Amino acid sequence: QSMAFQLPELGILSLAMMITLISGGLNLAIISTANLCALAMAYILTKFVPGSEGFAWVAWQVIAVMAGLAVAAVIGLLNGFVIAYLGVSPILATLGTMTMVKGISIGMTRGNVISGLPDPILFLGNGTVFGVPTAMLIFAAVAIPMAIMLGRTPLGTAIYMIGSNEQATRFSGIDTKRVILKIYLISSLLAAVA
Repeated sequence: QSMAFQLPELGILSLAMMITLISGGLNLAIISTANLCALAMAYILTKFVPGSEGFAWVAWQVIAVMAGLAVAAVIGLLNGFVIAYLGVSPILATLGTMTMVKGISIGMTRGNVISGLPDPILFLGNGTVFGVPTAMLIFAAVAIPMAIMLGRTPLGTAIYMIGSNEQATRFSGIDTKRVILKIYLISSLLAAVA
């Protein structure tokens, strides 16, 4: 049970890295993206949830989660655009993004800890459902669709093809730039979930 509490976060981050590696790329900004998304969510949760009641209490928590996913989407689209359309090497592009995002995170917190998150959010990391840690259930809810997407969809096939030979994939009629944009978007969204 202790392992089931600790490892799902690493598992989701591994899925985020895996999708870029399969495509022949790399995403060094995964941890920084996860941190900035968590900070964006925590800022909203600690600023607006305390003192709100009823529908507003639930709405602010949903807004916080959506804000974290929006931050991840922006970072993923930025990485994907720089790599696919500007032709920058994935290692250089994501290294630059990682440094930028890390700087924004440190600037937001000034190195301080954010605490006082609402109970439903704490339950996601610390709770159990019928003895199974919630984090493990979230990992399963992410890993199963990822496996289906990679193994059974045209996007998954395109990702594998790009990793094998990007030029041949482009010549076969697949819009490789669009697929690469999607790869880095999915990678960043997975980081936000972690």
